[in-house]
Amino acid sequence: MLYKLHSKLLSEAFEKVLSHAESGAVSFVKCLSPDIVRDLANHTEFSPKGWAVRRVADEEVWDRTISSDQAVEMRENKAEPILFLVDTSLAGA
Repeated sequence: MLYKLHSKLLSEAFEKVLSHAESGAVSFVKCLSPDIVRDLANHTEFSPKGWAVRRVADEEVWDRTISSDQAVEMRENKAEPILFLVDTSLAGA
């Protein structure tokens, strides 16, 4: 279980790793456990500067959760910088 402070600190860490957000940039994170991915997507404190955050899963429980098909469309549109948190247990193919 993540607390809001954890989400804020992880957001700051991701900002350092992701660096400057550029239009069309896409980043995938597939190494986090499903419960961490769910919690990060649920906490608005997890918002690396300049990056839109989306959880990729087959269930749309929160505003920041999308399907894998939607993730593909967003990646191909190359619009705003986006960080996909992939729930590997629920994202599908």
